[in-house]
Amino acid sequence: MKAGRVKIYDANPEILRLLSGTNLQVSIMVPNNQISIVAANQSAANQWVRDNVLPYYPNTMIRYILVGNEVLSNKDDQGLWYDLIPAMNNIRNSIDQHNIHNIKIGTPFAMDILETSFPPSSGEFRLDISRNNLLMPLLRFLNWTKSYFFLDAYPYFSWSQNTSSISLDYALFQGSQTYVDPVSGYVYTNLLDQMLDSVVFAMQKLGFNNIRVAIAETGWPNGGDYDEIGANIYNAATYNRNLIRRIVSKPPIGTPARPGLTIPTFIFSLYDENQKEGPGTERHWGMLHPNGRPMYDIDLTGQTLDSEFIDLPQPTNNGPFHGKLWCVVKNDHTMNEMDLGQALEFACRRNETCDEISPGKSCYQPVSIVSHANYAFSSYWAKYKEDGETCYFNGLAVQTNVDPSLNVMPKVPRGGYLKKVLLIITDRDLTFSLLYEYAYKSTANPFEQDSCKLGSVVLEEHYAVIFDAGSTGSRVHVFRFDEKLGLLPIGNDIEFFTETNPGLSSYAKDPKAAANSLEPLLDEAEGVVPQELQYETPLELGATAGLRMLKGDAAEKILQAVRDLVKNQSTFHSKDQWVTILDGTQEGSYMWVAMNYLLGNLGKDYKSTSATIDIGGGSIQMAYAISNEQFANAPKNVDGEPYVLQKHLMSKDYNLYVHSYLNYGQLAGRAEIFKASRNESNPCALEGYEGYYSYGGVDYKVKAPKKGSSLKKCRNLTRQALRIKAQCNNKNCTFNGVWNGGGGDGQKTIYASSFFYYIGAQVGIVDTKFPSALAKPIQYLNAAKVACQTKATDVKSVFPQTQDKNIPYLCMDLVYQYTLLVDGFGLNPYKDITLMNKVQYKNYQIKAAWPLGCAIDLVSSTSNKIRVSSS
Repeated sequence: MKAGRVKIYDANPEILRLLSGTNLQVSIMVPNNQISIVAANQSAANQWVRDNVLPYYPNTMIRYILVGNEVLSNKDDQGLWYDLIPAMNNIRNSIDQHNIHNIKIGTPFAMDILETSFPPSSGEFRLDISRNNLLMPLLRFLNWTKSYFFLDAYPYFSWSQNTSSISLDYALFQGSQTYVDPVSGYVYTNLLDQMLDSVVFAMQKLGFNNIRVAIAETGWPNGGDYDEIGANIYNAATYNRNLIRRIVSKPPIGTPARPGLTIPTFIFSLYDENQKEGPGTERHWGMLHPNGRPMYDIDLTGQTLDSEFIDLPQPTNNGPFHGKLWCVVKNDHTMNEMDLGQALEFACRRNETCDEISPGKSCYQPVSIVSHANYAFSSYWAKYKEDGETCYFNGLAVQTNVDPSLNVMPKVPRGGYLKKVLLIITDRDLTFSLLYEYAYKSTANPFEQDSCKLGSVVLEEHYAVIFDAGSTGSRVHVFRFDEKLGLLPIGNDIEFFTETNPGLSSYAKDPKAAANSLEPLLDEAEGVVPQELQYETPLELGATAGLRMLKGDAAEKILQAVRDLVKNQSTFHSKDQWVTILDGTQEGSYMWVAMNYLLGNLGKDYKSTSATIDIGGGSIQMAYAISNEQFANAPKNVDGEPYVLQKHLMSKDYNLYVHSYLNYGQLAGRAEIFKASRNESNPCALEGYEGYYSYGGVDYKVKAPKKGSSLKKCRNLTRQALRIKAQCNNKNCTFNGVWNGGGGDGQKTIYASSFFYYIGAQVGIVDTKFPSALAKPIQYLNAAKVACQTKATDVKSVFPQTQDKNIPYLCMDLVYQYTLLVDGFGLNPYKDITLMNKVQYKNYQIKAAWPLGCAIDLVSSTSNKIRVSSS
């Protein structure tokens, strides 16, 4: 295989002797259970070096001694944390005494050493290790000894837990997808580089700029359980082959934050580990079978082309498994019946469901330890899977997608008959004994009674149907999700979308006709969602500007007619309160949900989420997640409505500050500025322009001063229109007396959309060839300085992307956006914000809009992504 380095997880004498004279660089390890001994005194460390290094060095090229493995991930033994540095120091002192200076001392860390890792520039170490006298001495040791920060980095886990936001190609070093860090501006082409650089940034924040990173473990599983997406030989071979080419490249590639540096790398693992507990992937990382036969072709020199390797079967599990799974006894002739009995007893002891296999109950017959274990294992796993339990039972169980009640029993283990195994089953309030004397060769149906049902884990997809009832037309969006709430394509697109005209408000005098106008859209949606899933597919209709403007009870009558239509003619699941006029707060919260979903932030701590500012024509919505303490102290809005919504999304609770500033959107804001100028010449209007601006049924006379617009006067007028100095009854306010939510970690990164992007594009802040851009508020002010000195007739020559209808207001729009961000929302003029039009999501560019956020909110609240069912 032509390896250059090899890592062993102890200091096995036989292996070290075999490695003598091979020119392989070797990494050995002080096991976790020996760290405290080595840390206790120097003599213990000296003895360890005498036993495990001196007999083999230098003929065996020991180049790394790793003290422990992922020690700081074990929060149950924090005493060991503080033995780590003394142990490393003692080992270092010992090898120095023997004049050995080419062995690096380190310790491997898992990615969970970081509090935040995305985007990479936000990388920070966990508070429990950075706010004590632990991490700094460790980093000082690595810096002083010029050793490496050894990291166990597995893109598989990051991808498999976030398939909704990370493409498989990106995780496998292939494809053309890139990610631009919104703060650093670094461009990433693969997931591993992101992981490595998040550690680089975390170290830099503590003042360590020169500690190099080495990869102590990385790889991809070649197999796994049914519900372990993407674990297959094809992906494992692809990942490792591409990784090797990248690592051995000359000149070295490095990472965006550390370009051109060689990264020592160890691929995990050489062999499959068939005795390891846990989910199936735990046993399937090897490049070789236990007998030494290759799992797939591999060339550690990186010289072989993919076309030169033997073809591998295309994977079938790169998408989520949908259907039911059971946990049953493995068909293994080496099985020990006493071990099976103990596993059965364990499952029954905790599960509180084994009374059904007690004498006389529905699942008692046939009296077989295997059929009873099938029942107990499946019930236990179905109940506790979400708590992290696996279908393993000391290697005696395996997942199946075939209902055990339809199968014959496993073959006879060890000769054929199980002779009198007595079990005492204790299940909370129930104790009973079972004496098994039956042959395993029984071909009877394991569960003869129709009433005996095994618990199963259901992994399935979900749909959501969202109607956007606007002023000009009605639109339907159908979204499809996997069991982890990952967005799945429908046909060739990421959603199904169709529309009809006119909008509901056009039927103000005929509510029934308004509702009937939605029938074609409803029929289309029912044609997309599988019939068997329609009864549980949520449907919501949000009406916006059109219905808001109707007088009297016309809007409510239309909404009631729509509710009746959905109830009487649709198979979808809906509630009366799901057919309503969408207010600004709902719209802002859905926007936040959609943006953070597409960014891959949902399901993480609130500190890892991003704030959203969406400026439409009529209103602005600001939303970001706040802490529990901030929520507890949140004031009431002036109209009695709460400032904070509580949301449960992707198994995580969020306190979401959201406020909608009605009449302060980009177009409405112009009207407010014209009101403030009281029909006099407006210092925000470009020189040479005179005309009218119409908004909300009102015409405002617009006339520029003779000397043209004035940036300073326009700023003052804009602050007046925004009511920056309005009375603030709370500790901190934005503008117009509105509480600002208290700030905090949920506002560290900000995504601004709609008119922020569009206006930025007109003056060159944004390149419209890209769906997003990193910008600073000061750029709007700098552009305003130019625009406000430009005549209306000359704008196209200075800012050629400006739309004709916006030319007279360009100075005003730029000043308004700068004032909003800096004076209104209190941002530093030089703070990085991301101007967002669309979000790159897998192979799609998606607009973060309220219908997607609404769909995610609905599916999160109405579905258990892994449900316990009876078969």
